[in-house]
Amino acid sequence: MFINIYIYVCVRVCVCVYIYIYIYIYTHVYNQSNRIRTMVKNEPEKSSDRPDNTAFTQQRLPAWQPILSAGIVIPGFVLIGLAFIGVGVALFITSRDIQVLELDYTGVESSNPCSKCTDPNVRKCICTIVFSLDTLFKGPVFMYYGLTNYFQNQRRYGVSRDDNQLYGDLDYFKSPGSDCAPFDYDSNDRPIVPCGALANSMFNDDHYFSLPVGQVTPPPRMVPAPPLLFVDYPVVSFNGRKKVVLSNVSWMGGKNDFLGIAYLVVGSLCIVMSIVMLIVYFEGKKNTEEDCG
Repeated sequence: MFINIYIYVCVRVCVCVYIYIYIYIYTHVYNQSNRIRTMVKNEPEKSSDRPDNTAFTQQRLPAWQPILSAGIVIPGFVLIGLAFIGVGVALFITSRDIQVLELDYTGVESSNPCSKCTDPNVRKCICTIVFSLDTLFKGPVFMYYGLTNYFQNQRRYGVSRDDNQLYGDLDYFKSPGSDCAPFDYDSNDRPIVPCGALANSMFNDDHYFSLPVGQVTPPPRMVPAPPLLFVDYPVVSFNGRKKVVLSNVSWMGGKNDFLGIAYLVVGSLCIVMSIVMLIVYFEGKKNTEEDCG
């Protein structure tokens, strides 16, 4: 009888303990699950454009980064400086060998043969400039016209045109686009074709070049042209100047001293910086040895 009672009590105790453990575990797990669900619910949505979990997109690829020590930086500056100086010397010498002759015919000076052409009321003004070469130019020699104080890289100037007119659309011949203003209509309210600042500023001087009679033998059937300048393009209003340029070229193009000078300056700065860094390096090394000693 006693044994039966003992077994009964033990079973009851085990059942109670089991129920208690079950309730505890269930409550703990349930509360933990609720907290996790709440945290997930409150988290912002992940971006759809998140990169893939790969070594490339997550930047886990092996890489090498040089250590910038004095033994690397100083020789690097020296090599770069020597390279720039070498290129600069070559560019500067080549530019200095290019022969250029500029003939200014603006006519601002009273001694200039084209001074009469500065009058805005004069149309189709003709002037003659006589010149001679002190040294023989190496061929081929090119002839250019030059303008100063004249800039074509302004946006309002670049868009001041009517593309429909240039395409040949007759409707826009009668009504130019608004981009052409103030060069869309003349003083009599007649449309300008082609309109705009681009067309209005087209260079229209005529240059005729000739050599003295008897100095050269012209090709057959060639009519000699008089040494005349037909001056129509006004530049005095914006303090500009006009010139005729005779020049030969080289492998680097026309005469340009600035490019060679720029390379020389950059190369010299690199050499100077390398010397300064070398002095700082030895001074720092000397101070370190003294502190350790």
